[in-house]
Amino acid sequence: MENNEISKSNKIKIIVITLLVFIVSVAGISYAYFTIRVTGNEEASSMRLTTANMQLIYTDVQIVSGEYTQPGWTQTKTLTVQNTGNQTVEYAIIWRDLYNEITNGELVISATCTSNVQGNTCNGIDEKIVPTKLTEAHNILVKSGISIEPNETHTYTLTALFKETGSNQNYNQNKEFYGTLNIADGSQLITDTMFFEYEKTATSVTYDIDLNTCKNYIMTEWEYSESDATSYCTNDIEDDLLGFYISSSEYSDYGLSNVVYEGGVSITGYKSEVPVSVTYDINMTTCINHIISNSGCNGDTTCEQNAEARCDKDSGSPMTIEYALLNSYISSSEYSDYGLSNVNIITETAPTDVIIPSTIEGFPVTTIGDNAFASKDLTSVVIPSSVTAIGRRAFSNNQLTSVTLNEGLIEIGGGGHGAGAFSNNQLTSVVIPDSVTTIGLYAFENNQLTSVAIPSSVTTIAIYAFYQNQLTSVIIEGKSSSSDFTTYGTNIWGWANDVTCVTNNTSNVTNGCITWTGSGS
Repeated sequence: MENNEISKSNKIKIIVITLLVFIVSVAGISYAYFTIRVTGNEEASSMRLTTANMQLIYTDVQIVSGEYTQPGWTQTKTLTVQNTGNQTVEYAIIWRDLYNEITNGELVISATCTSNVQGNTCNGIDEKIVPTKLTEAHNILVKSGISIEPNETHTYTLTALFKETGSNQNYNQNKEFYGTLNIADGSQLITDTMFFEYEKTATSVTYDIDLNTCKNYIMTEWEYSESDATSYCTNDIEDDLLGFYISSSEYSDYGLSNVVYEGGVSITGYKSEVPVSVTYDINMTTCINHIISNSGCNGDTTCEQNAEARCDKDSGSPMTIEYALLNSYISSSEYSDYGLSNVNIITETAPTDVIIPSTIEGFPVTTIGDNAFASKDLTSVVIPSSVTAIGRRAFSNNQLTSVTLNEGLIEIGGGGHGAGAFSNNQLTSVVIPDSVTTIGLYAFENNQLTSVAIPSSVTTIAIYAFYQNQLTSVIIEGKSSSSDFTTYGTNIWGWANDVTCVTNNTSNVTNGCITWTGSGS
């Protein structure tokens, strides 16, 4: 075998470029702006942070590099962050610049952390995949919400590792990686649900209402007559609640209290990355004039005040420029129109090990929709007991090696070839809870299962449900034959014919056999 066919010879050029010393100096009083001055790295640009009284010194004096690196390469370096200010603040560690051609999650970083303050703990960085970025990306979050006290120093021992998988890794030959580590305002916390796209459905709602408060509000804000306002508050407000047109922050305006919904959440998608914070410079006059011009409200004092509030991130307005940037309502081509410059949007890459929450916004998560997590490079998933149905292709075309299904699940969806809920993954085992009644077409097609137990609750197994696995043993609980099922498809297990396991007689077993545990077996 030639050398270029051996995984150990997969030589990869890896260059990690890191910043040297950051000095953050105060340039204001409250909500002060700070400039990070970089010494020892002429290519690094300055930044602005908007956290009050933050004074941090970030020191990174080692360059991690590797030429023609092979799987198994690792290198360690030290980073320190010191708070020289007089307040406890939060910071984040980010990839300021990142380019990475290495795929399949084989380049990872991790870190341990120690604090110089006795009794304080400093959490490190759990092993984290360096995301693949085939064009240079900026401000990719590594870890956020790190709290540091005045005069405290955090010392990180960072390890970079190019994983050896034990199998052929030729796909990562002649690849390149470079990145610049940095720090940023870390007060923006990551939420458990930020990566999920979902739809809420309310089946019913109960509430108490003060009719006079509601009626007066509608007459004032909507300019309704008293009779129309009374009709709305008496007859129509429930429909608006069920449609989520009234937010919880508006309940008191409408005289509402004790609002209780019944319903559920369907997860419809999973974002590969999301913006979590943004820093920018803004020319307030340009911003205000642009909004006024677009709104056509010249001379309207209230409208002009609203424009000023939108441009001022500290105004408390729910629709500030910061909000618009984080939600992609302003494109980069419009920055100059709004007087924006030096815009840096920090993003967080979605984890590949996913734990689906049991509730979102107080609603139980009841379904995983079609295609919700398809082709997201997931490696494991935990599905809560609140979920009753998993759609077709919901988790197909990933790299799942672990799936946790909980009691409460009823239907595992399927479709055509490649469209099963868990088609085209790397599962070697799966436990199907005894609440499941339906296993759909191609549901677990093209995995690496060697055995599976079907609980007695299952009444339907569609064709090709476990096609293209490595099954040698199937246990079907509580049934004595296929006729005990409501639906029992053909070629479910990928065998030409089903064979019943017979004690001390396996001469007729060519691929695998079924053990029936029902009383008639």
